[in-house]
Amino acid sequence: MYPVKSGFCCLNVPQDVLVELSLTVKVIFIIKTFIRPLYKWLPYMICLIHSGISISRGCALYSGFHASLDIYYTLRYPHMTSAIKGLTEVNVCVGKEWYRFPSSFYLPGQQWHLRFIQSEFRGQLPKPYLESTSIIPSDMNDRNTEEPSRYFDISKCHFLVDRDNFMPTLREPRYVLDNDTWSVVHRYPFLDVERSHSLLRSFYIPYISEICNTYTDYLLLANNNLIQL
Repeated sequence: MYPVKSGFCCLNVPQDVLVELSLTVKVIFIIKTFIRPLYKWLPYMICLIHSGISISRGCALYSGFHASLDIYYTLRYPHMTSAIKGLTEVNVCVGKEWYRFPSSFYLPGQQWHLRFIQSEFRGQLPKPYLESTSIIPSDMNDRNTEEPSRYFDISKCHFLVDRDNFMPTLREPRYVLDNDTWSVVHRYPFLDVERSHSLLRSFYIPYISEICNTYTDYLLLANNNLIQL
């Protein structure tokens, strides 16, 4: 510093500039003195922060949306097995929640079938494969337009998987309110994305997420006319 300062003095640099330069060099020295030990821990800190964010994201997805998987596990419960005893075909129906159906492996047996009922979705719904995946099933189109042949008679549904909402439509009524036809077998909390804060629904914060987020019921309903539980 002193050779530099002497050089500036020879060049008639103002004293206030020299004082400012001296303070700047001291500040840089102090910062380096305290930050240099952190360089050793910087990779660990980055990994720790990244891991915390990843775990928080995973917990948010599980706590908010695991109900769409858990509801199908309940089909294997003993009281469900006894309720369908003697039936050769059991119809599990889905409406607006059709795209959250995980897999046919979640259905308990060969006599269980997934059926679609009408909803506000107006595209082409899936259809089971035939004997081979190379065979194109009937009633298919390449425009993703609605195929009415996919829809099943709701009166023949033994069970209905539905998410309760507060904005019912003609095609998506609140089935849970129809107590004469449907009874609630199981219900799980499901995150209401539209009425929850974007940050709190994206990342799980203990205690705060449960209080600030809004949840609806993910329901398994039984047809009172076909099933007695």
